Amino acid sequence: MGPDEEKMLEAVTVMQLRRNMRRILDTAHYVGRRYLILRDGVSVAVLLGLEDYRRLTAGAEGRRKMEEGKGGAE
Repeated sequence: MGPDEEKMLEAVTVMQLRRNMRRILDTAHYVGRRYLILRDGVSVAVLLGLEDYRRLTAGAEGRRKMEEGKGGAE
């Protein structure tokens, strides 16, 4: 498991997100913190900074391409 997968999510409610949007966005962007958004105690979304998202999706895209390459070589 890489360092991106090891990051913990900090749970925040929708109301906390509304009240602290600027701080939460800044922390996601500048610190790399990831948030699990809860509505009525149910997980509904994840918030993370753009660079964090790009790293995660780049890794997933690379794995997908490797898996596709393996299938065609057989």
